[in-house]
Amino acid sequence: MGKINTTEKGDSFEKKIYDLFSELLSSGDFYLNSKSSKIFRKKSYYSEARKGYITVDISIESYIGNSENYSSLFIIECKNYSKSIPVDDIEEFSSKLNQIGEHNTKGVMVTNSSFQEGTFNFAYSKKIGLVRVKENHSFEWVNLRKDKKKKYIDISHTKAFLCCENMEGTDFIGFYGNIGFDTISQMFVEMRIIDKFFNTSNFIPIPFLSNEAIESTVKSLPSLTIYENGRLIADKLCIILTELYKVQFDFENELNQQRGILGEIKFKPLIISITKQLKLDDFRWRFTLAHEVGHLILHKEIMTAYLEEYSDNENSIPNNQGIANIKNNRLEIQANIFANRLLMPKEHYLNIVYDYFYKESINKGHLYLDKQPCNMALTFNLLNELQYHFGISKEVAKYRLIEDGLLIDKL
Repeated sequence: MGKINTTEKGDSFEKKIYDLFSELLSSGDFYLNSKSSKIFRKKSYYSEARKGYITVDISIESYIGNSENYSSLFIIECKNYSKSIPVDDIEEFSSKLNQIGEHNTKGVMVTNSSFQEGTFNFAYSKKIGLVRVKENHSFEWVNLRKDKKKKYIDISHTKAFLCCENMEGTDFIGFYGNIGFDTISQMFVEMRIIDKFFNTSNFIPIPFLSNEAIESTVKSLPSLTIYENGRLIADKLCIILTELYKVQFDFENELNQQRGILGEIKFKPLIISITKQLKLDDFRWRFTLAHEVGHLILHKEIMTAYLEEYSDNENSIPNNQGIANIKNNRLEIQANIFANRLLMPKEHYLNIVYDYFYKESINKGHLYLDKQPCNMALTFNLLNELQYHFGISKEVAKYRLIEDGLLIDKL
C-alpha cells in the first residue's frame, strides 16, 4: 500500500473535524439555540477584493429568526501538519476572513499538530480562534463537567499547550480572544455559535465494563432480601436501594409523553421515576425499573459530574425489551445488561434451563429454533416458563439464551 499523499491526509483530517462539528450541531438535544446554525464543507463565499469566490474548509452559518441571510459566519481552517503551524498560514487565513466579511465573520484554525509562537501571537491580536485536538480524540472534551471549579484556562497555560510539541495531559485545547478552553461547548458559546449548551450522554466518557463485571455488581446486592425463589421483588429492591443510596422512587406520575419517556433518574435530589403508563405492562415496567437502577449503580458518579437528570425512551429501552440495538451507546448497553442480569439471576436461570433440557431430553446443550414445529414448540415453552418465573418478556429471555449459547436462532 502506498503512502497517503498530503492532500488525502488533509482531507481525512478535515472530514473528521467536519463530522464531529456536524454531530455537535445536528442533535436537537445537544443545545438550545435561538439561532439556526447550518454547517457546510468546501463552500465558497464572495470576495469583493478578488471579484471572485473563496472556498473554505468548513463553515457554520448562524441565522436569527426567519432571516434569509446569516447573521454570523464561523469558518474553520483545518491543518494536518507534521510540523508546527507557521505564522504565514494564520496571516493568509486572516486575509480570507477579512475578504469574506470583516464584521460578521469569525475564524478558527484547527490542527492535530502545534502552533508556532508567532502564529499564536498573531491569532491573539486578530481574535482568531485556535484549536488543537488529538487526531484519535475521545469525546471527553465535548461535555462540560458540572463539578469543574475553573471555567476557563489561564492564557499562559493555553499558549503552552498550543505551542508545545507533545500534547500530554489533554485531548483538546481551544483559544479565542484571550480565553482558553478545554471543552468545545464553552468555546462555541463564547463565539456565539450556540446560545446554551446541554450535556448529552452520547459524549460522556463511560468506562468499559465486561458482562462479568456487571454480573458481579448485581451479585453484590443482598440477594436473600430482594429475591423470592429467584424472582426479583421490586418493592424490596426499592427499600434496599433507598437505604444504600438515599434514592427516592416515583411511580405515580406520567412522564413526558410527547418525548416518549419511560423512566428517568434525577440527581439532586436523587429520584428514579417510571411513567405511570407502564403500570399496564408489568414486564416492561419491571425491565424499565431495573434499567434505571443500572444507571444508579453503574453510572451515578460519572453521570452526576455532567448531567442534572437523564431520561430513557424507547430508543434506549427498546420495545422488545432486548438488551440493546445497534444505535445504543455504552451507557445504555450497560444498563440493559444490568437489567437482564438483575431480573434473571444466573444460578436460578440456569437451573430452570437445565431442568427443562433434562425433562425434554435435549442432550446437545442448546435449543435450535427454526421453522420446524417441534423446535418452535420447545423454544416457546421454555421462553414461556422463564417469562412467568422471572416476570420478564420473552424477548429478554430469548436474548439471554442466545447470548449464553443455549439457543441457536435460525428464524
